Amino acid sequence: MSVREALAKKASIIFTVFGTEQGQKVLEILEDEFDGQDLRGGDPYETYYNLGARDVVTYIRQLVNHHKES
Repeated sequence: MSVREALAKKASIIFTVFGTEQGQKVLEILEDEFDGQDLRGGDPYETYYNLGARDVVTYIRQLVNHHKES
């Protein structure tokens, strides 16, 4: 399986979940909880945790958008 095919498969699966009305509500909850404006924590470990959590939400959003554009 090529990289493009693997990406398309992942995007399709993610879109199946997050492309629904309820999935969009879940994504909004995740964005509200983990994609805040101030990602700095009290120490570097907390900051890295916050950045990682945001990256997961960003990745989900990108896969949803990739599927829409395909």
